[in-house]
Amino acid sequence: MMMLNLAASIPQEAIDVAKDGSLQSFWMPIQAAEGAAEVDFAFYFILAICAFFFFLLVGLGILFLVRYRRRPGYTPLPSPHHSWKLEAIWTGVPIVLTAFMFWFGFSSYMHSRTMPLDAHHVSVTGQKWSWSFKYEQGFEDNELHVAVGEPTVLTMRSTDVIHSFFIPAFRTKLDVVPGKYSKVWFTPTKEGVYTVFCAEYCGTEHSSMATKVVVHSKEGLAAWVQEMDDPTKNMTLVEGGKYWFDKKSCGTCHTVDGTARIGPSLKGLFGTERTLEDGSTVVADENYIRTSLLEPNKQIVAGFAPVMTPQSLDDDQIDEVIAYIKSLTN
Repeated sequence: MMMLNLAASIPQEAIDVAKDGSLQSFWMPIQAAEGAAEVDFAFYFILAICAFFFFLLVGLGILFLVRYRRRPGYTPLPSPHHSWKLEAIWTGVPIVLTAFMFWFGFSSYMHSRTMPLDAHHVSVTGQKWSWSFKYEQGFEDNELHVAVGEPTVLTMRSTDVIHSFFIPAFRTKLDVVPGKYSKVWFTPTKEGVYTVFCAEYCGTEHSSMATKVVVHSKEGLAAWVQEMDDPTKNMTLVEGGKYWFDKKSCGTCHTVDGTARIGPSLKGLFGTERTLEDGSTVVADENYIRTSLLEPNKQIVAGFAPVMTPQSLDDDQIDEVIAYIKSLTN
């Protein structure tokens, strides 16, 4: 199974919704983390300065063009000597303004790079085309769950190409590069559900590489952690397999309706004979499915690219996925 398209699994009404009813501004998304207000102030400050000087310079240019244009019978006077006062003003004012701009950016940068010692830690993996989050308690999920008012440090890595982890409501964005770790942190200030994007083009399904960050109360996060200890304990094997199929975002590459995508469809798969890229054949039984989950590039079906990554599923979860695939009969 491939871990891809999460956009379809995110309800539209659940994107960037703060529990207190906060709305985005004309320019910016909701401010839902510490430091967001400072980032927005820097944006508005620079925008105001740029707009002021744009209209000033364009306005003076038009005024001079009209008033001092060459006209028949008009002899221009000699240009006056330069004014050191005027030169000092048009040199000093931009220096002061750019110094303020630098300070806003530098202070925000230093805040974003100074990780608090008492933060919660979550490991993040980016891959074509999904995010996965592994928590200190040991379980893994494709959504980020954090507590309001508590700092969280993300240690991020990529298994394939460059991705960029971006939460607009938190004003948080950092590249995730193969072969190294990237770290970013934030402290949410509002309970709610906010969008996580990939902001670096990473392939054909880049626009689908989205998930959500859910900001709970402290009690709400504790309840969610307790639930995640065994999310399928009250489900049948087939229901559990469907849960993991959706949770691992397999549906972007593998359909269940018989149509092929990046990977073959799973409808009617079980028990059929599959032709591999080397010309050999194999029956799609339990062992085939298990191998396809844990070593996906060992048996590549003819006509499909070897782009699937190994899935982090234990034996019980694999049993549930197999039961779900068995249920997808013609």
